[in-house]
Amino acid sequence: MTMKHQLATMTMKHQEDAPATMTMKIGSFNCGFTRPADLERIIATCVHSSKLDIFSMSEVGGHRHGLWEAGIELKNLHVVRAGSNRKGAQISESANYVSCWNFDEKLVRVDTLCKPHVISLKSTPVCEAQLQVQTFSYGKKATLLQGNLHIRTHGEVSKFTLKKIVQQALFELDKAKCFSYPSKELCVSSYCIVLYRIVSVWVSLSVCIVVLYRIVSYCILLYRIVSYCIVLYCFVSSCIVLYRLYGILSYCIVLHRIVSFCIVLYCIVSSCIVVYRIVM
Repeated sequence: MTMKHQLATMTMKHQEDAPATMTMKIGSFNCGFTRPADLERIIATCVHSSKLDIFSMSEVGGHRHGLWEAGIELKNLHVVRAGSNRKGAQISESANYVSCWNFDEKLVRVDTLCKPHVISLKSTPVCEAQLQVQTFSYGKKATLLQGNLHIRTHGEVSKFTLKKIVQQALFELDKAKCFSYPSKELCVSSYCIVLYRIVSVWVSLSVCIVVLYRIVSYCILLYRIVSYCIVLYCFVSSCIVLYRLYGILSYCIVLHRIVSFCIVLYCIVSSCIVVYRIVM
């Protein structure tokens, strides 16, 4: 079993004007195990040894499989039952993501404002990205928005692709602020970002429509030019045919006159011969 983890000390945003801060220890783990014993051991280590206030795990039960397919039930774990009975420990699952908090009553105790949800980010053939979003609150004093970004790679990933994924994850977190924070300033910031994206899409769509309109206009103009060329070609061809027919007809008239003259001449000569014979 391999497990990568990141530990971070974060400061929760105070919702009032008073300059108050609250320091918390938060852990984020990438786990690929499928045995309940491994999950119980890691939770116990995070609670008792690392003293983490909140910790999240991804790929619990295997990649895109989850706890149900691995046969793991969180409520049946000993460390979860002990924490729930004595200290009010909380644990949540979403797909194959697991989050734990409030396992030690001596640490900061928080509540959740909404259920965790997983967002599938735009992926590429070489990487898949998901973002788990969860919101915690410390009474009415502070609110924490946690994002657990998990990127699974199938090959070499460029820095540009990773940067785009991180930007998309930050954008999703900014959208979640309006549903997590009562603060008007944060809501205005998120609304501005959403409005900027809407305006950008509208401008891009307008440019596409203008370009498409010009292409259609050019196609119509080209069609008219080709039509005029075809009509002109037909007219010229008809004139040439008529001219040729007129030439043939002229030749026929001349030939007819020659034949008629020959017949008349033949008749005159024949008459003269007959008269000469009668006289003689």
